[in-house]
Amino acid sequence: MRALLLTGPQTASVEEIETPEPGAGQIRVKVAYAGVCISDATYFRNGGNGPFKVKEPLSLGHENSAVVDLDPEGEYAQGTPCAVRPAVFGTPKEGQEGWAPHLVPGMTYLGSASTDPHTQGGTREYLIVNRDQVVPLVEGTPLKRAALAEPTTIALHCIGLAGGVEGKKVLVNGSGPIGMVAIITAKAKGAASVAAADPVPEALERAKGVGADETYLVGVDKVPTSAFDVVIDCIGVQDAINTDVDAARPGGFVGVIGMSGTPDTAVPLGPLQNKEVRITGNFRLNDEMPEAVQLLAAHPEYDQVYTHEFDLDHAADAFLLEADPVASAKCVIRL
Repeated sequence: MRALLLTGPQTASVEEIETPEPGAGQIRVKVAYAGVCISDATYFRNGGNGPFKVKEPLSLGHENSAVVDLDPEGEYAQGTPCAVRPAVFGTPKEGQEGWAPHLVPGMTYLGSASTDPHTQGGTREYLIVNRDQVVPLVEGTPLKRAALAEPTTIALHCIGLAGGVEGKKVLVNGSGPIGMVAIITAKAKGAASVAAADPVPEALERAKGVGADETYLVGVDKVPTSAFDVVIDCIGVQDAINTDVDAARPGGFVGVIGMSGTPDTAVPLGPLQNKEVRITGNFRLNDEMPEAVQLLAAHPEYDQVYTHEFDLDHAADAFLLEADPVASAKCVIRL
């Protein structure tokens, strides 16, 4: 089979490697599409992501749609279209009983150098996954759209932590790909209105295209103070966190999806305390994938998150372009 293998900073090539065989409790899927996350772009650019350095050839990609290729137990017919949950949850130890599965230490994630050996991702023709990682699609869902299942679960997880958004005023701070997904998902879940903020005009135009009711150009427009029931942060930098807490109403909610690049990002405790704003992190996903699949089937506007499509031989261009918020939103690789 063909696989794109990253071996160092901006060093990747398509190679012929052995097609893997499923073991007990496993299924082989044929990857259809692999969405490119900014974390993939970081891996490609730096040969690693934070403390996790590429030590062996790694196929990136944790946003995957596929079709079942081989199910030894016969539950799924060959060709069954599916989304692939990238997470394999850890096993609780003593004292961790009852923890949410995604918070138990030991989680592995597709396309990651955090494990040794590395956990291979979806920029390869075939993947071996556990049975519970396969989530069948609603009939008629385009496979390309289904590659957005993972980012949609991230938005759904944040909305769940907020206690839902039905009838609420929502601000999505950051209008990149995950921000666009969050806008669509919040509206699909019944938000009364969804506003978007971003420092990049092109990103705000794309936010309007997926349904943002209001937009605020960071550095030019003032985001209203104490105006939003729920704030979904998709940036994770200091200025954004300050805006989040200021924009949340008294008793409001701030969920931080954006991953901070620095360990010392501060929370403005004064307004946080005075308004009793509830702020929480948002770590990947739990059990939201089946709901994500349902939303993707019902909302073709998710298609607008994609701005560029590449084949596997030109995947390096996708990783480079994904890091440019002016030129692109979501890039996707066609297998």
